[in-house]
Amino acid sequence: MGAAGNDEQVGHAVARAAKIFGVPLMGMTGTGHETWYPAEGVDVLWETYIDLDYNDGGEVIITRHHEAVAADLAVERAVRAARDGKVQSQSGKMLDVRCDTICVHSDTPGAVDIAHQVRDALDNLAA
Repeated sequence: MGAAGNDEQVGHAVARAAKIFGVPLMGMTGTGHETWYPAEGVDVLWETYIDLDYNDGGEVIITRHHEAVAADLAVERAVRAARDGKVQSQSGKMLDVRCDTICVHSDTPGAVDIAHQVRDALDNLAA
């Protein structure tokens, strides 16, 4: 997430810079992005991570090295987030998220295959 999601001064500064250039920002549900970016009048594309786990507070659990994620699990997570606005925490709790974009980290093992399968599933969902 970085400083823009948990430091109000940084979040507002990033939003003001985006506004100057007329570009949207990517943000995460459950962070300062939800308050600070809209307060500055910046459009936000809400990002959901399907190759990382969430804790019960809705925070992404960041790891130095991404563990392998089965493509079918990633597809399930992406479809649930896009269709239902939900992610499941590590403990099984269903959490609300805003989801305009899906992130698959390039250093996640099998990322290209995961991305292709997720794209196909979301295309089928939209059809």
